Amino acid sequence: MGRVDAWPGDALDDYWAVTLQLSDFGHERLLGPPSLVRSVRRVWVQPPTDYTGTWVTWHVNGQKASENQYANGRYDGTCVGFYNDGSRYIVQHFMDHVCDGPETGHCRSGKKLRDGRYQRGKRVGTWPWWSENGQVTSVQEHEAGQPADPAKAAPGP
Repeated sequence: MGRVDAWPGDALDDYWAVTLQLSDFGHERLLGPPSLVRSVRRVWVQPPTDYTGTWVTWHVNGQKASENQYANGRYDGTCVGFYNDGSRYIVQHFMDHVCDGPETGHCRSGKKLRDGRYQRGKRVGTWPWWSENGQVTSVQEHEAGQPADPAKAAPGP
């Protein structure tokens, strides 16, 4: 059997999507029945050209989807993404539209999922990943934006 993919599926409406488990690159062979997944749509509205300030977008259920700082129409400062329940899922830092600084990902519960740093758009240093229960699941080392040695990207316990 070939590679198994989880096809992200298609939105059925503003609140639901279907996910397919597929077993081939052509996305033609199903491994099982489709699953219905709650997936609240976010609405992205592009800020005006050369916008400076904080730009907020929303999910269709009224919860905040993102809060991004802009300078002259480009990401510049802190950018925060939110799950559809309003909880934070990512905090990134940008300088002149390029990721530069810490990035922290969160589980819906608010617990830390991953932690790392970018330098001029490239991952650098140690990037630990945690499970919901706080156990380290993997640690990746990055030099100049690439894993230093994929064999050294040690899985957690």
